[in-house]
Amino acid sequence: MRREWVKTLLARKTAPKGWQYFTVHAITHHPEVASGYDGKVAVEMIGANFEDSDRWAWNPLRDHVAASKARPEISLIALVCAGYEKTIVKDSWRSASERHADYLRQLVAWGYTPAEVEQIILDKHTPAATSGETAE
Repeated sequence: MRREWVKTLLARKTAPKGWQYFTVHAITHHPEVASGYDGKVAVEMIGANFEDSDRWAWNPLRDHVAASKARPEISLIALVCAGYEKTIVKDSWRSASERHADYLRQLVAWGYTPAEVEQIILDKHTPAATSGETAE
């Protein structure tokens, strides 16, 4: 469900607001996201056509980027999202990391409604308000 939502987000005419910071934050704070992404998931997120291959080191996102110079920012966002997606598994809420929370917080900022288990991840990494704070 989350991946489909990202696919819909990336199909819009313009990249989501703040995408530049989101991608640089991911690369600098969670480098495994950029190095460990799944190219097939990334290409599915951008809605590009591709044919499966059993070639060694096949990466459909790399092939897509080599074939098209259109909307490189969408490919970059998809690469980062696919990297995050690779690390989030069904029971990630049990040992939720800041990496997972960063990703979900950004999706929520872009309009995503988290599932109950995703909200658990967010809640584990949201600082509790102190008694001296006031809401504005």
